[in-house]
Amino acid sequence: MRRREFLKSLSTGLAASALPVNGSAAPRMSNLSPNHRNVLLISVDDMNDWTSGLGGYSGVVHTPNLARLAAKGVEFTNAHCASPVCNPSRTAVFTGLRPSTSGIYNNWQPWAPQLPNAETLFVRFCAEGYRVTGLGKVWHHRKGYSPPSQFHDFLDEGPPPYGTPRPKPEWQGIKHKGHMLGTVSFSWGAWPREGKEEDHPDVRIAKRAAEFLKDPTEEPFLFAVGFHKPHTSWHVPQKYFDLYPLDTIRLPETKADDLDDIPLQGLELAGIRGWDHGDLMKAGMWSAAVRAYLATISFVDDQLGTVLDALEDGPHADNTLVVFWSDHGFHLGEKEHWHKSTLWEESTRLPFIIAGPQIRGGSRCDRPASLTDLYPSLLDLCGLKPLSKLDGRSLKPLVDDPNRTWDYPAITEMKRGQTAIRSGRWRYIRYDNEADLPYRVDSSYSHFGNEELYDHGADPNEWENLAADPAYRDMKEELARWIPRDPAPEAPEENAYVFDGDAYIWKLKRDH
Repeated sequence: MRRREFLKSLSTGLAASALPVNGSAAPRMSNLSPNHRNVLLISVDDMNDWTSGLGGYSGVVHTPNLARLAAKGVEFTNAHCASPVCNPSRTAVFTGLRPSTSGIYNNWQPWAPQLPNAETLFVRFCAEGYRVTGLGKVWHHRKGYSPPSQFHDFLDEGPPPYGTPRPKPEWQGIKHKGHMLGTVSFSWGAWPREGKEEDHPDVRIAKRAAEFLKDPTEEPFLFAVGFHKPHTSWHVPQKYFDLYPLDTIRLPETKADDLDDIPLQGLELAGIRGWDHGDLMKAGMWSAAVRAYLATISFVDDQLGTVLDALEDGPHADNTLVVFWSDHGFHLGEKEHWHKSTLWEESTRLPFIIAGPQIRGGSRCDRPASLTDLYPSLLDLCGLKPLSKLDGRSLKPLVDDPNRTWDYPAITEMKRGQTAIRSGRWRYIRYDNEADLPYRVDSSYSHFGNEELYDHGADPNEWENLAADPAYRDMKEELARWIPRDPAPEAPEENAYVFDGDAYIWKLKRDH
């Protein structure tokens, strides 16, 4: 069966036939060699370094399939996001452009009208003769953020229909409607309350991906699979909670005066979601929340296992490059913060694995890596022509030799002008004190200027801000030279546009 008919047979509703790319028919086979590499991109949402390979959690964490994948490739142990927010992070991954280049800094800025001529990762691989297919959460999951021009086929497995009974949460935080499951965005509990485990969106995504990988087509493909979890809400089957008895949970290490040396802007960024820590502490739910997050990580790991089983047992095992990544990290009470949206280690560090044919398995690389490097790395690893206009750089030299000299740090941006530089040992943060943030704290609380500097060799928890110590002036200057100059202005937000869903076109309103 031809791939197009195969995919149509799998899909329901939103699967597309061969769709145009940038307004023209997607090309067929090009001059790819018979030894081409297929690409399987597997992403998760909000997964931090609490995996068995990265050791971010001080207790036992069950992620055997991540360990299994790492055993077949290179695990980057010092990998970081381009932005600790979903939309700008994913935009950076797929366009190869940092927020300071694209102008995409938050979740409500549609990338397509801002970057109408962007040659995304998907468009580039289409042009090289690959069949490009998406499944699940790939781009940011908001209406209009995943143009059909990006894929030949898109297989959508979203949340259950609104008639499906919702899981009963053990905990509900601030009660505002989330856009993923149609329930409160910070809650957890066993799934399902009614129905079957296979109704869970991520289970359906894993099964759909497995069917795709069983197709014996010889046509080269790039297949992007995006799981929703461990993004909140943390509703997964009870058996994953059972992996982590409540009395075995270890809380993150904290320091009572940890925030006393944080600049005002750092406090304001963290304050955007600061209420959750207070709510959890008052309710005595910190351990329960950590348990729910761990359960959700293990749940997603199982879905990864379903995909890897299908790949290894199918016809593409020997010629498929597998990349696993999370869009950013996640706080679970460190620095009195939950979720992401900060420039500290917990928000930026993430799992990142590249595995596949001709890659030495079981390798670990502690050199700084950025998700912005993913696009140029795939071009290089697949033997395709490099693009000079990308902000990232190919990690292929590190895939070939994880211990080689590497002088490039990872750059993370949160809001315009707020930047973290992460080297092999140091984290340097500089804030723009003029930035307009939605949360304000008493300006008399902090007098530490607009910088943070942490020595991860001595202070992995980032408890001691060394920025005010003159002994580290040279180190700050060395790291500061990587801060992007003249960052792009903020892109217009959704309310500045009218979106035509039929034509899939964003039009600026006249008053903008």
